[in-house]
Amino acid sequence: MYTLKKFHADSLLRDEKRFRSFYDAVPLSRQQKVDRIKDPETKAVSLGVGMLIHEMAESFHIRETDIITNEYGKPMVAGGGPPYFNVSHKHLWAVIAVSKRGDIGVDIESVGLYRPKMAERYFTPNEVRWLNDIRDENKRRYEFYKMWTMKEAYGKMTGGGLLDGLEFDTTEKFPLLRFTTQDMEDGYIVTVCERA
Repeated sequence: MYTLKKFHADSLLRDEKRFRSFYDAVPLSRQQKVDRIKDPETKAVSLGVGMLIHEMAESFHIRETDIITNEYGKPMVAGGGPPYFNVSHKHLWAVIAVSKRGDIGVDIESVGLYRPKMAERYFTPNEVRWLNDIRDENKRRYEFYKMWTMKEAYGKMTGGGLLDGLEFDTTEKFPLLRFTTQDMEDGYIVTVCERA
């Protein structure tokens, strides 16, 4: 089982005092990352991600200096022990999925237009056929982004990044994995991948 927390960074754009309190709470490495970002929305989301990680670290009584990233950028506790967590962000949304049991991956996307050329390029032939068999355009659009978030979450769970995810066929049975997709406000979806 996992915990999923979400944060919308709009409040950080509107409230300088809140932005400053978040900024002061996160470690220097996150502050420096935020300082390098020019775009105000990207800056706010990066700070939101930092605060989600900060709150997770506090709740598990771990030092944020013990959080490292692998060569693909996957964050983890040094030594590979619990908590296992993963973060994702899209536009002004940031999410974190946390598990005590094992590796976890999360991805958030905004459901937009169906992109058949992207599906043909990055999805497996089985996935493309499955999508093409869906007659309802809204359902096809939704399923396209659901598949994309499954691929991303899988690649983030394995630690191999999108390369692992692109090779993963979401139409096959996966008894050793559990995927959970949730609809969010404003047409966003989040998918979490964990080992069953």
